[in-house]
Amino acid sequence: MLSQNRLHFVRTNHLADFLPSSDSLPWQGDGFPWQGNFKNRGRITAPIFSLMPMIPKVKTGTGFSGVLQYALKEEKHAEILDKNMLGTTPRELDKEFRMAADANTRAEKKMKHFILSFADGDRPHLNREKMKTISREFLHGMGYRTNQYVTVRHNDNGHEHLHMIVNRISTKDGKAVKDGNEKYNGSRIARKLEKKYGLTITPS
Repeated sequence: MLSQNRLHFVRTNHLADFLPSSDSLPWQGDGFPWQGNFKNRGRITAPIFSLMPMIPKVKTGTGFSGVLQYALKEEKHAEILDKNMLGTTPRELDKEFRMAADANTRAEKKMKHFILSFADGDRPHLNREKMKTISREFLHGMGYRTNQYVTVRHNDNGHEHLHMIVNRISTKDGKAVKDGNEKYNGSRIARKLEKKYGLTITPS
């Protein structure tokens, strides 16, 4: 039975062959690593489901308020897993983020939002402390060592994933962390963490 957790892509001329009779596919569901396009050399690229290894998504923005309000929604079964800030509410955290971000007047996009999703099969190997360690090592690997962050755990619909909201502006020197090639770097770091912590390995 195929698990509704990760989207892989196969080429087909018959999209209906791969779709269930209902409209319940998570096309834009929270935490789902959706990517790819629907047209590929005249054929449709259709999604099929299989076990999902840990896979990162990266988003960049100009403000913190919106993503904080979303990440901390009660209906998402949100839990603050880790942070290096004083605040606990979206309003308090947003104020702290902006105070540090204002130290840099050159950078335009100062908010970084990383999402890490885990395979259902990895649940027995995951606990709160291990996910906290994985999230910290991921952020450090991405170059965010002296930056404010808050990591929020979501488990809505039984889908385990982490939202890491980070300030690109360092609290040490007020400089913005360089964020070129972050999608590639994020995938590379995730593969290392999968091996280190015995999680589902993404095929290369």
